[in-house]
Amino acid sequence: PTCTYLNNALLNSCEMCETERFGLTLPQTAQPPKKRFKTTTEPPSEPPSDPHVRIDPSSQRITWPNPLYAPETVDNFLTSVIPSRVNDSLCSWVQVHNDTRSSPGYQEYFTDRYDDPEYANILDTQLQIDTLAARKRNRDACTQQITDVATRNGDVTGKWLLFIKPDAVDSVWEIIARATALGQLGCSAKISPGTNRGRDACCCVYVKDFNDKQEVKRVLLKIKSLLESESRAPCVGFKADIHTILGINGNNKWGLLATLYKVADVLTWEFE
Repeated sequence: PTCTYLNNALLNSCEMCETERFGLTLPQTAQPPKKRFKTTTEPPSEPPSDPHVRIDPSSQRITWPNPLYAPETVDNFLTSVIPSRVNDSLCSWVQVHNDTRSSPGYQEYFTDRYDDPEYANILDTQLQIDTLAARKRNRDACTQQITDVATRNGDVTGKWLLFIKPDAVDSVWEIIARATALGQLGCSAKISPGTNRGRDACCCVYVKDFNDKQEVKRVLLKIKSLLESESRAPCVGFKADIHTILGINGNNKWGLLATLYKVADVLTWEFE
């Protein structure tokens, strides 16, 4: 599938992959920061009981907390918005943000500088290498170039990817969402909804800076400790948002790895 964000500038995020423009560290050269939530002068209304009324038409997602509604607990949100009961033809993602400002994973601002032309230049140069095998041999250097530009621009959000079995979607999401809201995980988490689901659900657990390896590992270890049976929701790797934006998925034409970090490698990381 083609990244719809790149094809349609009106979208706030890609409908085909898991990227949202949220939770990025702001470099000194970037534009002024934007709040992660929309502001409104209208008095907030009570959160609706029908989850489909909560869908933001511009992003096709349901989020918590939402300033359009009166404050509600995450428990109330999780009771009202159950992923398996949300129509995926109307809603792309159900998302919960970290609402605990004192937590290590909290992030208030985001940037939107993914359109830096240097990304395309790097990939074009990689594609000029004659064979796919040769491109794979150059994948580490190319990936480093991309992450260097991303770091300079502040495009550093990434996520641990989990694929949850259909019969465990709601129970696993409740664990991940509540832990995110309470500041135990990263800056945000989201899950693909769907009624009568016959496929695994994609769940993204965000980390605000892929360069912060201690935080990347901390979030992974917390995920593993929260989920009693990882067979229901295996974690397949850590992907940088910039890779998703650029369409660097499995078996891509550039010969690059889709994920930035492997679970097994991160578990071996040691810090002083």
